[in-house]
Amino acid sequence: MVKLGLIVLLVVAIQWITTSQGYGEDFANGLPPYESRAYLVLLNALRIAPKQYIQKYAADYGHGITTIVLQNAAATNPLSVDQRLYYSAALLVNDVTSTQGCQTTQTLCNGTSYETRIRYYYNDCLSSGGRSLELISAGSFSAWADPRFTISAQLCANPTDKDNCTADNDTKSVYRAVMTGSTYATAGAARAPFTTNTQSGFSYFWSINMGSGCAPNPAGSSAINSGSHFIDSSGSLVFMAIFNSASSPDSASVVIDNSTTPTALTLSLGSATLGAYTFSRAKFTECHSYYFSFVAGGNTYRYPETGLLWTYDSQYCSTSFTGASNPSTTAGPTTGGSGTVTNTGPNTGVSGSGTSSVDGGGSSTQTTSPATTQTTSGTNGGNGGSSSQTTSSITGTTSASPTSGAEHKTKLPMIVMIALSALFMMF
Repeated sequence: MVKLGLIVLLVVAIQWITTSQGYGEDFANGLPPYESRAYLVLLNALRIAPKQYIQKYAADYGHGITTIVLQNAAATNPLSVDQRLYYSAALLVNDVTSTQGCQTTQTLCNGTSYETRIRYYYNDCLSSGGRSLELISAGSFSAWADPRFTISAQLCANPTDKDNCTADNDTKSVYRAVMTGSTYATAGAARAPFTTNTQSGFSYFWSINMGSGCAPNPAGSSAINSGSHFIDSSGSLVFMAIFNSASSPDSASVVIDNSTTPTALTLSLGSATLGAYTFSRAKFTECHSYYFSFVAGGNTYRYPETGLLWTYDSQYCSTSFTGASNPSTTAGPTTGGSGTVTNTGPNTGVSGSGTSSVDGGGSSTQTTSPATTQTTSGTNGGNGGSSSQTTSSITGTTSASPTSGAEHKTKLPMIVMIALSALFMMF
C-alpha cells in the first residue's frame, strides 16, 4: 500500500512560457541539470556500443559485469532528450524524496499513478499510438549520486554481489533489454537525494522516462545527439559527445572557456559516424564552461546550439548550463545550483501502477508485465548497498482528444514556489 505524503506549497507566481530553445539548451532555469545530461550521454554510449562500454566504463563495478552482462547485445540508436519526459521523471523523484513516509514507487505521494502522470506531459504522443516507459532505481549509498555508477548498478541487477550479476536471460535483468533496446527514441532522466524522506532507507532516487511516437521536444537536427562530462574510474574528468551522422566528422572538439584553440576529441566507442567522442583530463579545481563542436559533410554542429555547459560538481561549480534563461557572470557561476523543478504536474489520479484506462487518452495496455520489480538488500559498500528497481510501460492505442497536459507540447509551466515542508530541488 502506498502511503500518502503531503507537501504544502505556497505559490508565489505562475507564468507560462513558450519553449523556443535549441537542441541541447536548457528547458528553463538551467534544467536539465548535470546528472541528467551525464546519465543520458552515458546511456547512449552504452546503446551504440554495449560491449565496448562495459569494458571501458563499467569494468570497475566488478568482474561479473564484464563476463555476464550484455554478452550478445547489438548496437542501437541513441536517445534524444525530451523535456516532457524529463519533467515527468523529475516530478516523481522530487516528490518521493521530499515527502516523509512516501514509498519509492512510480506512484506520486498523493496517489497519482504513473499513467496519469505521464499522460499529463506526454499524452500528445500516447494518444497517437506512441509508447512510454519508466525505469526507477533507488540506492542506499552515496555512490548512487554518480550517473556512471548508477548505470552499472542497473545493468548488474545484483547489489549484494557485484561479481555475480544476474544473467542476461534472468527476469531480474529486464533493465538491460530496455536500456539497450530499439523501441524508444527519446528520454529524460532525473535524480534527487532523499532529504526529508528519511524513512526510505535510501540515499538517491532515479527515474528514467522513455518515449516514442513523436519527435523530441525540443526538436533536434544536430548530428551531436547528446553531450556532457563525467568522472571515470580513474577519477579523471571526461568530456563525451555522441555523434550520429551519415558523414564522418572532419573535426571533433570540445571548446573550453570559449578558447580560440579547441581541444580535439577522439573516438572512444562505436564507429566514426555513430560514436562516442571523448577528451579526458585531470579534474578541475575551479569552474569552467564548455561546448562541443563537430564539422562534417560541410556543416558545423554545436552542442548545445547556444549557451554553455559547465563542469558542474558539488565543490567547485554549482551550475550546469548558462544561456539566455540562466545567464552567467563574467567570473563564472558560483550560486544557483543546477536548476529548480518548476512544475507541479497532475494533482489527481488513482493509486498504484499498472494497467488502467486514462480519461481523455483512450485505453492503455502494458507492453511488459504490469510491474517488474526487483528489491534486494546488501551490506557491501562496493556493491551499492540496498536498491530497488521497477519498470512499467504503457502504449497509447487511440487518437482521442488529449488531456490538458498536452499543452506541454509547446509550453512549459514555470512556477516559483516556496515549500513549507519541502523545496523541490535538483542537486
